[in-house]
Amino acid sequence: MITLLDIVVLSLVLFYAYLGWEAGIGRASIAALELLGCLVAAVLLQEAIAGFLHSSVLSFVSSEISPAWSVCIAFAGVAWGGFAALRYRFHKAVAVNPEELEIDPLSDRIGGVIAGGIGGALFVGGALITVSMVPFLASFKPSRMQLDVGQLVYLVVGRFVADDSGGLPISVWGEPASAKSDKGALLGEEPWVDVDDDGEAAESDRYRELDANDSFSKDLYFVDVDRDGRRRLGFVDKYVIGCWDDNYVRSAVRQRTDIKPDERKSKNKKIKNGAEEPPPVIIPVPF
Repeated sequence: MITLLDIVVLSLVLFYAYLGWEAGIGRASIAALELLGCLVAAVLLQEAIAGFLHSSVLSFVSSEISPAWSVCIAFAGVAWGGFAALRYRFHKAVAVNPEELEIDPLSDRIGGVIAGGIGGALFVGGALITVSMVPFLASFKPSRMQLDVGQLVYLVVGRFVADDSGGLPISVWGEPASAKSDKGALLGEEPWVDVDDDGEAAESDRYRELDANDSFSKDLYFVDVDRDGRRRLGFVDKYVIGCWDDNYVRSAVRQRTDIKPDERKSKNKKIKNGAEEPPPVIIPVPF
């Protein structure tokens, strides 16, 4: 279902595509690449910077302050602070002449539309990520969107992250869903936040769709990649549900009753010893 925010996102991307038409491929590409670099740096550094900020604040203020604020400040500072510094300090007056690039004027404008649209999608996606980190603004973004360019940003940025499973980084996307037939998979539930504070997961609560069934799954089978007995949350989990405070994200793990404990131990032992490769995982990718 298309939401009002989807329409706003599409309008903004088209607006940036128009700006790319006016600026040309040279200037539009430079802006898009600078923004991409800042977003990559923000995702890679946000946990380290946020941890330092939060521990520093706790030494002076009450421990009741949510760590989400530190994450927001860290991400926004690196992403938007860095982008603003690059734009207004170094490239504010940059002008790229298409004749110097030996590009046909029409091709220059068409290339500018493409670069502008890509830059616009990155810009709006980064803005949505920032909004999801602000506790009192996160609820304005629907947890399910048709044009969720925030996830698109993570899909692009994730290519620069080393740890992965099935081609997607665990720290960004979280541990992936798996099939029930996988004896080594753990049983949990899709990550969610109790919006109405009733202790029960409902459609009105915000949750991350992982198995592509268009509803909240209380029974979610997933691959425990790091073998710690729980599902590791990723940045996309927190972004989608709009909660960057791990204390409020729910994702309980339960004992499986459909297999015997010794079957799981045998399966995990084979994988650990390299005798068998982990089964293919189910990772729904946006768009």
